[in-house]
Amino acid sequence: MRLLRSFDRRNLFLDLDAFDIVEGADSNSEIGWFKFIGSVLTGIYHFNNELLFLYDKASIPLDALTSAKVFPVEGDTYNFTLSIESTIVLDFLYEFNQEILCEAYDTTGFLEREDFDWGLFLSHIVNDKARQKRMLINQKG
Repeated sequence: MRLLRSFDRRNLFLDLDAFDIVEGADSNSEIGWFKFIGSVLTGIYHFNNELLFLYDKASIPLDALTSAKVFPVEGDTYNFTLSIESTIVLDFLYEFNQEILCEAYDTTGFLEREDFDWGLFLSHIVNDKARQKRMLINQKG
């Protein structure tokens, strides 16, 4: 069983092989993260020493030619784009409310926007080849 952890709920997983949601699964099979944007499944995971971006049921390999951008659209709406070379291969709109980052929520002083902003989290991984390498080195599944 290959599991993706929910970006929003720590004890919720997606069984990537069956495309079923599982609660409280064994995280030793965890290979990445997922989040539904509306009804579309998005995610990032590693498999067979390769890092992949998941959109719906399609997996896109992430390599040196892949890049991502996030930019504000209006209010709490942001646009995430994934490009190969300079060609956009997918984009989606998502919501992020910055109020979650207020001091009242952060009792540790270590919260960062990336901890809550799915698009920013994804773009940081896609654009940071050293981080991708660390993910592959530390892979469990």
